[in-house]
Amino acid sequence: MKLFIRLPLLLLSLFSFLLMPGFSIAQQSQPTDGFRFHQIYLTEPVRSLEDISYDKSDYPINGRLSPDGKRVIISNYREKERVKVKVILENGETKEYIKSPCFIDPVAPAI
Repeated sequence: MKLFIRLPLLLLSLFSFLLMPGFSIAQQSQPTDGFRFHQIYLTEPVRSLEDISYDKSDYPINGRLSPDGKRVIISNYREKERVKVKVILENGETKEYIKSPCFIDPVAPAI
């Protein structure tokens, strides 16, 4: 008899804890990738990086061009956001790339 009373009380308290504001199972089970730098590969070498920002918000991103001009290195990238990159090609043309998170790779720290 006591089990029939305690079990519903236990379940009720568990469900009320899950429904508390700010608590999300998805938030807690979703690990961050832990990488400080990410990179975007470009289809052709470029001369310089003109602008880099998040696609939807236009919020600027800290980034630099690799020495070979084929990659953009981003610091502190927010996961799952598209990035817009404006570059100047070797021939002087301006080109804009928009890269989805699938094409933004983490950079492993050097040992």
